[in-house]
Amino acid sequence: MYAWFSALHKWEKEQQGVRNHCNAFLHALLFTTRQRLQDIADDEAVTRKIKNPRDRLPILASEFRDRMAKGRTFDAHGAYRNDFYEDVFTFAKQVTLPSSPRIELLMFVSE
Repeated sequence: MYAWFSALHKWEKEQQGVRNHCNAFLHALLFTTRQRLQDIADDEAVTRKIKNPRDRLPILASEFRDRMAKGRTFDAHGAYRNDFYEDVFTFAKQVTLPSSPRIELLMFVSE
């Protein structure tokens, strides 16, 4: 994450460049989170825990939080969390300017 945001110094004098860089990160973060939540929702073990539709969101959030925390130590993050952010930054590098039609396309790729 540090490397991604430390690259912002390239655009110190260009606010739009900073916005584009931050927007790409946020878009990739939300898109990747959505994909991971869908994967969790498709997991049969998780599906069995959801007895009531009102329980779905808290169970998915709890499962996501547990997976992000699993394997975390004082010195390192766990594999799931590392893979998650690797996917976020890989995707963020593919996102173009927010004004580009491509960002709209990328938002609905998995639907």
